[in-house]
Amino acid sequence: MEGVTQALARFAAGLRFGDLNSSLIKQFKRYLLDGIGCGLHGSSLPWSQMVSQFIKEQGGMEESTLWLQRFKGPSPNVSLGLGVMIHGFDFDDYHRAKIHPGAAVIPAAMAVGERLGADGKSLLTAMVAGYEVMIRISLATGPNASRLKGWHLTGTTGTFGAAAAAGKLLGLDEDQMASALGMAGTQSSGLWAFTADGAMSKRFHPGRSSQSGVMSALLSQKGFRGPTQILEAEDGGFCRATSDRVDLSLATKDLAREFFCADVGIKPYACCASSHSAIDAIWQIAESVKVDPENVEKIAVKTARGVKVQCGFEYKPLKYPNEFFSSPQRRRERREDRSGLK
Repeated sequence: MEGVTQALARFAAGLRFGDLNSSLIKQFKRYLLDGIGCGLHGSSLPWSQMVSQFIKEQGGMEESTLWLQRFKGPSPNVSLGLGVMIHGFDFDDYHRAKIHPGAAVIPAAMAVGERLGADGKSLLTAMVAGYEVMIRISLATGPNASRLKGWHLTGTTGTFGAAAAAGKLLGLDEDQMASALGMAGTQSSGLWAFTADGAMSKRFHPGRSSQSGVMSALLSQKGFRGPTQILEAEDGGFCRATSDRVDLSLATKDLAREFFCADVGIKPYACCASSHSAIDAIWQIAESVKVDPENVEKIAVKTARGVKVQCGFEYKPLKYPNEFFSSPQRRRERREDRSGLK
């Protein structure tokens, strides 16, 4: 009986642009444009600047462009930087599987695609493969249960999406793709502890997962063998290791016939999508009832336990160096970067 990991690998390796209908292609063009827009803005934020500075210090082969930094470097490292940029303002796309697929998949597809000189059809096909694999794995894991254990699923499942996208562009066959997914899964990480002190690590997770996915695909292309039952293995399999509500059937349900990635949303607000319904409710109240904010003592929101845990904590912003926003030199550098759009 074919395993779940192998089935997803066969899907990703075998996907062709001709398999995508016009509606899905149009949607993915929007996802790509949205991701680039989020990344261009995110590039100016302090966490992105710190990571970009680190990447530039590493140097290396000039394969892929680190947006607005006047720098080209190795595709795995550039993927790290682009992922932090796209997720930097929490405005990037999302799926109900509690993930932000674009922040992990688009950097891998863009960086590897540039390295290879890939065309637009190949790029979009790789994105679909990455989004679909990432979403299905998150659903199979039981995202709510995994989240309540403290995992950040964009980080933990993003490795798979990035590996699938990069592997598709590299032309990996089914067995190589399964190996790449295995290597991606063994690098999965991302913990929600940043809410305890306002740390910057949430933005780091999709970038790191994208970097790990690209590395996994490149190693697999060279013959490095990863675990080909990374999702379903009883001992150390990703799904059971990160959740106690696993349903592996969701990973392959109607695979290649139904694209779950068609349900990805583009955010109207730059905050966790779990809080969007509350924001919409406030807007509706404000439009229908005249309320003086001075007379509002508190607002009670009834929601799911997972949303309360994720969004209802006491916010403690982390202090970061003011020069990333206020330094005349940094402002001048950002203006120069934008003028060239490099």
